[in-house]
Amino acid sequence: MILRNGEILTGNFTFEKLDLELDETISDIFMKDDRAVPAIDDVLDLSGCYVLPGFFDVHTHGAVGLDSMDYDDFSTWRDYMYQNGIMNFFPTTVSETKENILEALTKLAQEEDVIGINLEGPYLEAGHKGAHEEATIRPADVEEMRLFQKTSGNKIKLTTIAPDIEGNVDFIRQITKEGVRVALGHTNATYEEAMEGFAAGATECTHLFNAMTPLVHRAPGMAGAAMDCKNAFCEVISDGIHLDPAVVRIAYAVLGSERMVLISDSMAATGLADGEYQLGGLKIIVKDGVARTEYGAIAGSTKNIRQMVQKAISFGIPLTEAIKMATLTPARAMGMEDKLGSIEIGKQADLVITDKDLEVLYAIKKGQVVYQK
Repeated sequence: MILRNGEILTGNFTFEKLDLELDETISDIFMKDDRAVPAIDDVLDLSGCYVLPGFFDVHTHGAVGLDSMDYDDFSTWRDYMYQNGIMNFFPTTVSETKENILEALTKLAQEEDVIGINLEGPYLEAGHKGAHEEATIRPADVEEMRLFQKTSGNKIKLTTIAPDIEGNVDFIRQITKEGVRVALGHTNATYEEAMEGFAAGATECTHLFNAMTPLVHRAPGMAGAAMDCKNAFCEVISDGIHLDPAVVRIAYAVLGSERMVLISDSMAATGLADGEYQLGGLKIIVKDGVARTEYGAIAGSTKNIRQMVQKAISFGIPLTEAIKMATLTPARAMGMEDKLGSIEIGKQADLVITDKDLEVLYAIKKGQVVYQK
């Protein structure tokens, strides 16, 4: 396939008028006058369009009525993501019983399109549970985690740990050696406890500022530690509900696009109307697009990652930086930047073509059009 006349967001995240040649990977990037275009029928003229790396959401619990813990047809969720230019995503679990987590992981392991799983919980701190069932929260257990990983077919790429719970820092030291990345979150950790977690091997912070000790001028807390730890990536939910727009801008000013990872934290109501939904085993009520538990805690978002990028831009984040934080930066955070996250020769041809408002016109997966508006 040849993509012609589009504005390509190149590997250095600047727009250039270039052409692309694709098979399953990006095989060439060229100026149209520099070489003859092959005589093939599979050519898309993308004049006036942006050609972007496919969005990558490492933290999504569900969409269109489906939940990672309980779904009937994964392809419905996947197709919704493709329609929004989200070409790769990590289904994200919640705190549950051992049996229910194993059941969810068994199903997700069988889904060919799942390139990774985010295990959010159950190794959290109950006082900052957010939309997690308190009765299922427990101290980290290496053997249980190994069973989870085996059941997932080694697809668990990320898990959230509260570093202030006794034994959890030792767990971080062990499990990171076994190839699972650790994010700190859902925690009452002090600055010092959080920094101990990062020193033990954690490399990420789960939804910065939400479900953690705040940044206060004499007690920097978990939020302060995450921003102060120079090698830590920080997830940010930019829907304007989880964080005030000013806080999104402040986080960007501190972290930049190299460390700030936009996530959706989307749940089953995403793409649907207000009503009652499930998040794991919890009843969730969505009113005016805001998802809450029956006890009033915010329960994920009802926006997808493309919409989070649009929101971030509306808050004042530069266009190319916002896109980078939902493409290359999450790929780097997950150690997948060799294949995903940017438009460079040799990388997987997972692309999204949009108009200037980031509305999706085409989605391309491994060089094949999987959605056309």
